[in-house]
Amino acid sequence: QLEASTELIALMREFQITDDDIRSDPLLYELFVAAGIDLAGVSEDKEASSEEGI
Repeated sequence: QLEASTELIALMREFQITDDDIRSDPLLYELFVAAGIDLAGVSEDKEASSEEGI
């Protein structure tokens, strides 16, 4: 299960999919929930990097 979630997160970064994109797509959302991925944790990296630019 951890392997699958790592692959999904890698795909998100590769295709620049945000957690908002996932929340707006019920099928994607179900996929991430089923994989046990905490979407809040996924976007934390992005938020941290965007705050540095301010």
